Amino acid sequence: MNQSTDSMIKPGDVVIDEITLKSYSGFTMSIKGLFENFVIYEDIFSNCMSGNITLIDSMNLAKNFPLIGAETLTIIYRTPMGGSKPVKLIFRTYKVSVLSETAQESAQMVRLEFVSHQAIKSMQTKVSKSYKNMPVSKMVENIFDEYLAIDDEENNGLLSAAGKGAVAGAIIGNMIPIPIAGAVAGAVAGAVVGLVKEALDDDKIHLASVTETFDNRSYVIPYWSPLYAINWLAHRARAKTDTSMCDYILYQNSDGHHFVPISSLKRGEIAFTYTNYPDGFRSDNSARMLESELRNIHTLVVEDITDKIKQQSLGMLASAIMTHDMTTKTWSTSQFRYDKSFIDTENHVEKNPLVPSEKVDYTNAVESHIRLYPKSSYSMAGIAQVHDPDETILLRQSLLNQMNSINLIVTCYGDTNVKVGQIIDFKTVSKEATKKQDKYEDDYLKGRYLVTTVKHMVTDREHTMTMTLSRDSFPEPIADKKKAELNLESS
Repeated sequence: MNQSTDSMIKPGDVVIDEITLKSYSGFTMSIKGLFENFVIYEDIFSNCMSGNITLIDSMNLAKNFPLIGAETLTIIYRTPMGGSKPVKLIFRTYKVSVLSETAQESAQMVRLEFVSHQAIKSMQTKVSKSYKNMPVSKMVENIFDEYLAIDDEENNGLLSAAGKGAVAGAIIGNMIPIPIAGAVAGAVAGAVVGLVKEALDDDKIHLASVTETFDNRSYVIPYWSPLYAINWLAHRARAKTDTSMCDYILYQNSDGHHFVPISSLKRGEIAFTYTNYPDGFRSDNSARMLESELRNIHTLVVEDITDKIKQQSLGMLASAIMTHDMTTKTWSTSQFRYDKSFIDTENHVEKNPLVPSEKVDYTNAVESHIRLYPKSSYSMAGIAQVHDPDETILLRQSLLNQMNSINLIVTCYGDTNVKVGQIIDFKTVSKEATKKQDKYEDDYLKGRYLVTTVKHMVTDREHTMTMTLSRDSFPEPIADKKKAELNLESS
């Protein structure tokens, strides 16, 4: 529902403040009255956000605007709840994917595909640069700032000299400054997200968050695209505070881009609680409980909860690496075991492992996944060049695959406050028929999950979401004996 207040009439309501399209020549027009729907994708394993928007076009925009796949699309929308801030996202269109007729003779349906500016910029430039004796996190910041940071001109001059004071404290969404006046400006005042000072100082939008990495390295980036270079560096990054956190990724959500280890997100505070209960929430006085309805899941599919063949083949449970030092001409071997790694670290979504400690045939089978890797121990200008694949590769591949061990694919009402990288507390009833059941929640499906993907689907009347909730562990130990007396009689 396109409303102007912060009151929610029904779950799924959405307020769309702005949808504008700017052509390559600088002409800007509102398409808020033309859009049929838009879809926005967030994925923690993807560097950039993307999506598509469908328009009912009675002006032949493809010809007259024109649409050439090089437009700037601005979307500002929000969930009408107290405390919800507008989310502003600015994308680049790259493809007119659908041009089809409608029931109206003088109209056609147009679908535009779009992606964040950084994806386009990364394709258009290359990094040919050396980095000497510095942390990987600093290298990534430098590459992002120099090659990917969006500046004032690219974002339509939103940070003009006159407007800097007005928008201080209103940096939201895709880390894009918002020149909002009137009632909307009042609604977003104080909505500070990310590196506001840096954005205002040099008119560039930097990384929203960076986790500092351990030790100094020296690397030469040989004419790679910026995103490829950052992803390559992520494979060699370990957190300074805890070197077992070597699962660094670069991802984007509605707050901006983040270069962090997934392990640091697993222990985050719970952002929201979602349930999978029957519909019909009512308070004691029979009033509708809108927030409970908003946070209730409509459909639930559990994926990949016990695929041991996949986990074994990908090296999640056990693996080995043979490294050859090209400087000393020597070989060395390192092994990884999931059970030992789980005990040694605390960076898990929940506290109990996916495989019981007694089941060692999987975790002992280190030869099920073997990797060969070169390394070097040479020194340059008196500085030893650290290249230690055996310290990170096996653990990293296991950590990343662990996050795909338990996936819940859920659909629910949309909420602009939900984004990838957050922790969700999930509650659901147990699907069992027992004679003596003293609790109804599922001990193994309930608990904490990391939001790894969000698909926002928005029309002018409703906002819905499909999310992937993932975790790498159980809230309760795996049962070593039958805990319930099953009632196999037909009901």
